[in-house]
Amino acid sequence: MSDELKPSIERVWGIFADIEARENLVAWKIGSIYLWPLLRGMLMREVTEQLGIFERRPAVSPVKAASSETLAAFAPADYAVVPFTRRDANGLDPFSGFIVDSLKAHGHQPLILGMGPEDAGSGRPQVETLEQEFTARYRRQALLLVAPTLRKSHREKYSRVIAHIESELSGAAAGLGISVSEITGPYRHFPRWLLVQFAAQRMGWKKFFITAKVRKVFIVNAWKRGLIAGAQAAGVTVVEPQHGAISGIHPYLSWAGQTEVSYQPDEFLEWGQYWGDVADLPAATKRKIIGSPDFITHAVARTAELAKTGDDHQPKTVLIASQAHATKAITEFLVRAAAANPDFVFTLKQHPQEAPADFGPNAPANLLLADPADNTLDLMARSEFVLGVYTTALFEALTLGCKVGVLGFSGWQHIRGLVERGDATLIENQDALTRFLASATAAGDRSDYYYAQPASEAELWAAIKIAE
Repeated sequence: MSDELKPSIERVWGIFADIEARENLVAWKIGSIYLWPLLRGMLMREVTEQLGIFERRPAVSPVKAASSETLAAFAPADYAVVPFTRRDANGLDPFSGFIVDSLKAHGHQPLILGMGPEDAGSGRPQVETLEQEFTARYRRQALLLVAPTLRKSHREKYSRVIAHIESELSGAAAGLGISVSEITGPYRHFPRWLLVQFAAQRMGWKKFFITAKVRKVFIVNAWKRGLIAGAQAAGVTVVEPQHGAISGIHPYLSWAGQTEVSYQPDEFLEWGQYWGDVADLPAATKRKIIGSPDFITHAVARTAELAKTGDDHQPKTVLIASQAHATKAITEFLVRAAAANPDFVFTLKQHPQEAPADFGPNAPANLLLADPADNTLDLMARSEFVLGVYTTALFEALTLGCKVGVLGFSGWQHIRGLVERGDATLIENQDALTRFLASATAAGDRSDYYYAQPASEAELWAAIKIAE
C-alpha cells in the first residue's frame, strides 16, 4: 500500500473533523438527544480497528454484579465517585482514592459506585448492572420518546456522514482487501438502538442521582454518556479526574473550536499544564490542575533511594511498556530489536488488558517478559531506556529520569507533543532504535509541565468541593 493510501489515526481524525464541520454534527439534535457525542468515539474505534490502524482489543467478560435489591440499598450523599475499572496491587484506585480521602477528611461519606469486575459483589451500586437494568426498565418509555422524533432527513444526514467516511477511506480499504462497506461495521446503518439505549439510561441515572441526593459526581474515565447525561439532568456537576494520556485527537474529550459539547464533564482535574494545552477540551469545561498523582511522587522518591546504591537505571536495560491496541506489532518489533542489539536486555511489560505475549520459539535470550505482578514504575526506575507507543508510562518514565523512545506505530500521534518538545525520540524502524540506544540522553527535569507539584490539602479541597 502506498504512503498516500496508508491509513493513520491522524488521517481518520481529519476525515471525521471534515464531516463534523460540514454537517454541524455537534449541534445535531434528534428530539432531545445529540447523536454525535454518543457516536463519535464508538464509530472512530470501529473504523480504526477495521482498517488495522489499531488491533482489536480482547473482548471483556460481562461483570456479574449484585442483584437490584442490593443495589437499591444506599445512603443519600452529596458526593458520588465512580472509580477506575482497574486497581493497583492493593486493590485501590489511585485516580479517585485521593478524592475519597479528602471528602472523608472534611466530614463527607461519598457514595462510591462499583465499576469493573473487582467491585462485583462488593455491595456497591454496580455501574454495569445499573446500566443493564435501566436499559431494560425504561426501554419502552425511551422508544416512545425516540420513535416520534425520527425523520427521513435524519437518516439521510446520517447516510451522508457514513458515505463521506467510506469514500475518503475507500483506497485504504482496497489496499487491505476489504469491502468499503466493512469500514464502518455495525454503524453503517442509522443507530436507532443507540438513541433508545441512551434515552433509557439517561432516565435511569437521572432518577438514581435524584434519589441519592447527589450534588457532585467524580467519574474516572468519563465515557459513559448515559451516566453523564442523567447526572447533569438531575442537576449534578460532573467532574472527570485525569487517569491517562489525552491529546488533541482524543475521540471523547477533544472538541477543537467548540464552546460546549453535550454529555461532557463539567470539570476536568488535570495533572499539569501540558494536558490542557494539547487536549482541545470544550471551552466551557473548567480545567483545574491538581498536580502529580501520589504514585508518581512515591516513584520519584523510590528512584532517588535506588540512586544512592547505584540500582537505578541499570545500563543497557530497555523496558517496553506495551499497548493493548498494538500487541502483535510491538512483539514482532521486539524480537527483531533484541536480535539486532544482543548487548541490551529488553523487557516487555504488558498492559493488563493484553493476553500474554508469545515471542515464538526463536526468541532471543535477551528478550524477557515481565511478571504481571511487577510494578511498572519500579521497573522503569531500574531501566536506562523506556519505550512505548502512546502509553502514559512514557511521561512517567520521563519524570523518573529515563531515556524515552516513542515507537512509531499507530497511535503515537497522541503524544506527538512529547516528541516535538524534544523530551522523547520517535523510533520508526530498527536503525532508528539502534541509534537511539547508542546516543540518547535523558531529557532533564521538565516534569513539572506534565506533572505539577501535588496540590496541598487546602488546594485540593478547594478544587473538589461543591461550589456554594
